[in-house]
Formats: sequence, structure tokens, C-alpha cells
Amino acid sequence: MAITTIKASKYLVKLKATIQKTGKLGFTETTAKELKISSEGGVFLGEDEKGNLYMKYVETWEEDSFKVLKSKDYFSLNTTQFFEEKKFDFKNITYIFDLYWSEEEEGWLIMKPRKIEKKKKDASGAEE
Repeated sequence: MAITTIKASKYLVKLKATIQKTGKLGFTETTAKELKISSEGGVFLGEDEKGNLYMKYVETWEEDSFKVLKSKDYFSLNTTQFFEEKKFDFKNITYIFDLYWSEEEEGWLIMKPRKIEKKKKDASGAEE
């Protein structure tokens, strides 16, 4: 019987991305470092038959990939139209994607969204 060692380091890094209020997909500093994201790169987005979203970073921008944008130390993608088409209400709801390496598709990350509802405020600015 062969035993394969499970590397704890695989589970220590939490990869995340967030849809900004503008619709851009932004990456946490940890995610950017782990994926070695640079402004020369691009990201392919994909979807399976169940509607699950996937992403794949490439070191050099390629046609049909989203160009990586850099602002100071922050990386993002211009995904506004994509998320509007997919009916993500990013102006009213915060979406944080937990990113997991796909075991079936090498190089692809599974994007599991979590919604964080924003509290509504009344005219005085107090939360309702």
C-alpha cells in the first residue's frame, strides 16, 4: 500500500477575490502573491454546465483573457459587464469568492461566491 503525504501548506493559504462596487474583480494581497499575479498577465474566466465559475491566471495576457490591471499594490480585472450579465448585484451586495484549486482541470481555480448583504441606511445615515 502506498501512502501519499498531504502537504499542510496547501491548506494554509486562503485565496480570495472580491467584486468591487464598480464590478471589477479584485484580488487580495495574499492571492496576488500566491498566484504571482503581475500587470503583464491575464485571467481566463470559465463556467461549467452547472453554472460554477472558474478562473485561470496566465503570466502573459492572451486574447480572450481579462487583462490584469494594477493600481499601487492592488490587482484587479475589468469584469463589470461580465458580472452584470451574470446578474451579480455588486452595487448592493458584496461578493467574496473563495478560490480552490480544481482537481479535475489543471491550472484552474474554482470560484465559490459568498454574499455579504449590506445594511440599508435611512436618510440620517443610521442603519435600519
